[in-house]
Order: sequence, then structure tokens, then C-alpha cells
Amino acid sequence: MDTYAKKLSIQLNVKDLKSDTISELQEMFRMHEGSNSLSFVVYDNEDKIKLNMPSRKQKVNISQELLDTLSEHHIKYKLN
Repeated sequence: MDTYAKKLSIQLNVKDLKSDTISELQEMFRMHEGSNSLSFVVYDNEDKIKLNMPSRKQKVNISQELLDTLSEHHIKYKLN
């Protein structure tokens, strides 16, 4: 997975953005620090808005454990 996955994109709906969700994501990324790029795609289906926000400081180690944790918390992601 390290050779193919270079970037992790987290897809979040504007309605799902709550402080506890953000805190959970921060803790997950702290536990899986690495050298792969991380970006956030925040969208709103009602207004048809999509905002791509790459993280400048936070890097992650893309592992199966991280992907399983994201799936458990029902967080959509995409590997690039």
C-alpha cells in the first residue's frame, strides 16, 4: 500500500462537521503520522459546493489500520 497510495482524501459533509468529529480525526492522524499527503474535501449537496483543502502541516502513514479506523467511524475517504 505504501508504494501505490500517495495521498489520503477525507470526504466530509458540511452537516457532519462537529467538534467531536474533528477531535476524533485529529487523534487518528496523530496516531498514524507519516509522510503521505492529507487533504479534506468538504461538500454540501444542497448548495452543490465542493471545497478541496490540502493540509500543509499534517502528514499521515496510510495503513490498513488507519483505513479500518476511518471505516469504523463512518468517514468516507479516497486514496490517490
